[in-house]
This record gives sequence, C-alpha cells and structure tokens, in this order.
Amino acid sequence: MAKLLIVHVKESLQELKLLQKSTPKCSKRIQMLILIKEGTITSKDALAFELGVSNKSVHVWRTKYQVGGALYLLKENRGGNKIGKITPEIHKKLSDRFYSKTGFKDRAEIQSWLKDKFGIEMKYYTVCKYIRRKFGASRHVWNSRWKK
Repeated sequence: MAKLLIVHVKESLQELKLLQKSTPKCSKRIQMLILIKEGTITSKDALAFELGVSNKSVHVWRTKYQVGGALYLLKENRGGNKIGKITPEIHKKLSDRFYSKTGFKDRAEIQSWLKDKFGIEMKYYTVCKYIRRKFGASRHVWNSRWKK
C-alpha cells in the first residue's frame, strides 16, 4: 500500500482565497490547498473527485506545492519557446507571392518554394497550419480561389 502523503499548507485561508480570486486559471489548484487546509479532505482520490480532475493531477499539484510552495504550484510550464523557421522577412516574401496574381497552385508548391528559395524544410501539415493561421486559407477557400 502506498504511503499517505501529508501536505502542510503554510498560507492562511484568507490568503488562499485572495490568491484564488487573483488567478482564475489555477483556481482548482488553490481550491485543493483550501480543502487540505480546512482538513475536510485529505486523500488524493477524494480531492480528485471533489475538484473534478484526475488523481494524477492532484498528485502532481501536491508534489509541486511541497517542493516549491504556492508560487511554484501556480507556475505554468507549457513550452512556447520554439523559434519559428519562417522569419518576418520570409513571411513578407511569402505573403507577397501568395497574394500576387501568380500565387501558388497548392500548399505542396509552397512547401517546395520554401525549400528551394530559403532552404526551409517543413512538413506538409506544418505548411498547411501556417497558411491557415497566417493567411486564413482553409481548404474550401483555397480551392475556390483557383477555380475561377
């Protein structure tokens, strides 16, 4: 049987409730601390059921709180540090060509154009996502543009 993890919450209930109001994205994490502080629920499974999350989430949150406190518990670690291959200069040239009369026949042509002109190798799916996100060219818009 697993050892019971006992968490001692340092902050007061008032501090936790203020923190919960100021960080609505992490309100379930703070609510977990409130429940532990009140002493109503202590087990991981009961906390998970009360909060409507998985017991794995509760386990990770309790461990984070024990390691670094409330600020570490609220810290988001969701990537976002990847640098894009298409620089603003390349995007400008792509935009000029995309909106010109010659344009591109399809997304595969954009993919090969990026490789030939700038040495950028991108997967077809990535090119599709980029074109859809930056130029709003969904599949039906793309097809109707060249049928005229």
